[in-house]
Order: sequence, then structure tokens, then C-alpha cells
Amino acid sequence: MFRKQAGKILLIIFSINALLVATHKGEFWPFSIYPMFSKAGQPWTRALIREVSEVPDSLIWKTYNYPDLPGRPATTEALGIDNIDYSNFVCKTQNWNNQRVEALRYMIGENHIKNKKLLVIKVQGQLTGTSGVSASALPFILFDQQDNHFNPQLDPSIYFSHENP
Repeated sequence: MFRKQAGKILLIIFSINALLVATHKGEFWPFSIYPMFSKAGQPWTRALIREVSEVPDSLIWKTYNYPDLPGRPATTEALGIDNIDYSNFVCKTQNWNNQRVEALRYMIGENHIKNKKLLVIKVQGQLTGTSGVSASALPFILFDQQDNHFNPQLDPSIYFSHENP
């Protein structure tokens, strides 16, 4: 009797698992080998840094399709920045007051900005159809030796939410 009941319970559990895996493109979080991908398919935003000293000013603020970005890569590893911390800071900050901009400048490091122009870019991506991905790169903040510049083509509400910082 116990074996029959245990068999029924196992059959129910495996049926539920098969149903969930089948309806979630082969991945269901409790049984996934990569639980960090449980939000796969959702739109995402990440931050990059590009060295744009040689790029004409007229091209710096243009929105690009990834990977057609201006300038040269300035990797977070080469700058001594933790990639996850950098991306989270850029993507999750809602109020870019002077303190936040200076914190990002400090994170990048004055020694890396000296005699260069470093462009902070937000890359926003999403799935298109069943197998494609589209990603657009939005120039966000430009750091040079003298100052910081917001993208003049963006509405200021992008940099400042209506909530208090």
C-alpha cells in the first residue's frame, strides 16, 4: 500500500515538473542547472565604458546598435572596477545628482580619465522573435579631464526621477 501511494506521489511530482519545464523552454527554476537565468527572456540593461577621445563630438551622443559602438573598449578589468558593481551603479541610479556623478567618476578613477574622454553607455537589450536579440547602446555620461557631461539629446527626466534621492 505504501509503495502504491509513494509511486502515485512521485508520478504527480514528475508530471508537474515535466509540465513546468515544457512550458518554460526547458528551464524551470527549482530544477534548473542555472537558476541565475530564471529571468531569461526579460529585457535587460547593462553598462559599458568606451574611450572616445578620437571620436568627433558630433558622433559621441548618437544612439548605436550594439556592437557598432564609437571609440575603443575601456574594460572594467583594465580600469580596476568590479563589472557587476559598475553596471549596477550606472543602471540602477535614478537621481544623477553631483554626488552620484562624482562617485562614478571616483569609481572609474581620475588617473584613467586624465587626457582621455570616457563615455558611459547603457546597453538595453531584449529578445526579438524566437532566436534573435536586439541591443541598443545609449550614450549616457561623458567624463573628460575637466568635467562631466550628460547626453544633451536625452530628456532630463532620464537623469532625475521625481523621488528624493
